[in-house]
Amino acid sequence: DTEAGADRGNPTAAKGLYLPRPNPFIPTDFALAKEEAWEGDPKLVVDEPGKLRLHHKCDLTFSTPKANVYLDFQSPDVYNCPESAVMN
Repeated sequence: DTEAGADRGNPTAAKGLYLPRPNPFIPTDFALAKEEAWEGDPKLVVDEPGKLRLHHKCDLTFSTPKANVYLDFQSPDVYNCPESAVMN
């Protein structure tokens, strides 16, 4: 078995293998963006009736990034019959 593992200490790259280019979407700066904080309700940033509503509020307590996502899917097929109403 020593002969089988003899060339493990000197590996050579297989032809056609290479490292990929750096990913431009991986962040390098993790500093928080400074934003003016406010008391009260979140700001309505995007409002597309029947499609999307997006609110934003800065964290005043811990100054840490945080996200809450609430999804509400509405379909007319949900209450077509009692069976589909129970399944949804």
